[in-house]
Parts: sequence; structure tokens; C-alpha cells
Amino acid sequence: MTPVVHGKVAPPPEAPGLTPDPAKLFANGEELSFVIYWGIFEVGHADWYVWTAHNANGETTLRSILNVRTNPSTDLFYRVRANSTTWATPILDRSIQYTTQQDDTYRSRTAQLNFDFNKNLVNEKTTMTAAPGAPPPRKPPPGMLATSGNSTGNTTANPGRGNRGSSFAPGPPPPWPLTKPAFDPLAAMLYYRTLPLADKLVQHTTVFDTRGSHDVTVRVLGLEKVTLPGGPLYAWVVEPDLPGAGLFMRGANKPLRLWIAADGTRRPVKFTGSIGVGSFEADLVTIAPFTPPAPEEKKLLDTKPADATPVIAVVIAK
Repeated sequence: MTPVVHGKVAPPPEAPGLTPDPAKLFANGEELSFVIYWGIFEVGHADWYVWTAHNANGETTLRSILNVRTNPSTDLFYRVRANSTTWATPILDRSIQYTTQQDDTYRSRTAQLNFDFNKNLVNEKTTMTAAPGAPPPRKPPPGMLATSGNSTGNTTANPGRGNRGSSFAPGPPPPWPLTKPAFDPLAAMLYYRTLPLADKLVQHTTVFDTRGSHDVTVRVLGLEKVTLPGGPLYAWVVEPDLPGAGLFMRGANKPLRLWIAADGTRRPVKFTGSIGVGSFEADLVTIAPFTPPAPEEKKLLDTKPADATPVIAVVIAK
């Protein structure tokens, strides 16, 4: 890994309104490492991998994996081990599949979204178990199952999934209608990097998580000089209004905001948001090229922390 070094003077920012080609933007692959802060305290780390992969049929996909873990000292209060993976089209116009695994102080959860553009449906499957000593799950409202889908309003909701412990009913919810472009939370983060970023830009897209679909408005708040351990640089401040709580979602304590480098790389150099115990900030500290050979792709997906099952970087369905 290479430390992020920008020098003492921020390089001139890119021109506004540029639209990067995803195939070129992610052609060489990249590994980004972040330090996560809760207030002034360093509480965890995140490693984000993006690369172009080829399956057995010769099809090309854009792959991305995000691993998140809390520090040993933080584990004493609230422990998280997380992994989320997305498969998207090479031109990044839609998601293909999204999987997550989550293990925290209260529960273990796995989830999968399959984007079927032949039938224009998104299928979802989630399993969840309570951690030893976790509070028992609450009963759902009368007539409501945690795994039921409801396509009314801006969000296709799954009420009740936020209860700690276990879901109210087994089995997947009914499929949700699918429109284009449509993304999962992780692929959406990559998509934001390809927008024609400029001051006051407003874009709209559809994002799916395990609660259903969300009509998301993405706003560019302006260009800002960011000072990181490696030095200052200019970055576009991007605010998507994806509801909920989690690393890639808007919460009550602080809105989700991303600082995307205005230097041609469009790398996320900082992001802030809300989690169950307050707000957080994640700062980019190291970068490296990343192009794993085919055998390494499976190895990377199967890798588990020594002390836990890997889990998701997006806290889905609070």
C-alpha cells in the first residue's frame, strides 16, 4: 500500500462537468484503505477494492468489495466485522448482484440482492440470527411480517427489519419492480464517481437495499479543500439522500456526505454519516493498484477475520 501524499499545496481541481468513462476510471483496479473515527477516537478501518473481472463465460463485470472492522478496543463496546460485494456492468449503468455479511454485537446477518433485468425484478433473501445474550426480537405490528414488501411511496419498505435479534418471518419478500438505472448501495457509491460533478448539480437514481427501492436525489454541494494526512487537495462534496442509517445511508445524527477527489481519479477521500451509536468520519490513508488473478477473487471473497464472520459495510435496515 502507498500512503496518500498530495504535497503541501493542493493541485488545481479538475474542470466542472466532466463525465469520466467507468471503463477507464477503474481499468487498473484500486485498493483504498480508510481510518474510521467516532468523534476524536479512531474506532476502525475499511478496505475498499475495485477491479474489472471476467467470469467463466467470458463476460466482463465491475467488481467491488468493502471490508469494515472495528478496532480491538472498540470491540469491547460495539463490535463490527463487515463485508459487502457488488457485481455491476462494466459501464456502471446498473447492478447485477449484491451480497452482504454482517456480524456485530447484536446479530449475524447475510443478505443477497439479484437484479433480473430480463424480468425487471429484484429478488432479495436475508437470514439473521441473534448473538448470544442479545435482546430478544420484538413482535411485528399486527399483520406485518419483517420480510414483506410494500411498493408504495418513495421507499419500498420492509417494516420491522430493524429489530435486533432475528427477523420476524423466514423466506424472501416478494420481488420488487426494477427500473433503470438501478444500483445497490455499494455500486451506487461507484456510480456517484462517474457523474458530471459540478457545483449545484442534482441527479436522480434508484437504489435498492434489503428494505426495497429508494428514489435517491444526489446533490453536489460544491468544491472544498480537504486536508488529509498526505496533504491538501480539492474534492467535490456529494450528498445522496439515501434514507436509513449506516455507512452509505443518511441518518438522524449527520447526513451522508462524500468528498470525491477533483483530480481525475475521482477517488473518495472522505465520507461522513450516521451509525447506531452516533456519527462517524472515514478518511483515506493509503492507495494501491489492485488486479487479483482469478483464483484470488474467490480467496478474497472467502477470507474471514480470525475472530469473526465477515460482515457488511452498509448497516442495512436499522
